[in-house]
Amino acid sequence: MEISIVFPAKDEVKFIKKSISIAKKVPGVKEIIVVDGMSSDGTPEIASKSGANYVLSPV
Repeated sequence: MEISIVFPAKDEVKFIKKSISIAKKVPGVKEIIVVDGMSSDGTPEIASKSGANYVLSPV
């Protein structure tokens, strides 16, 4: 079974790296997607560097 994990996020720079790291350890995870609501704190950069697919979603 392949699993996609989606994280909705806005200004989650303190938590997103650890969340992605934990999600990568789940058996069957095919992709991790961070849907960002216009963060201004570096969340998009951290998400991308951590290996997640990043999607911008204006709120």
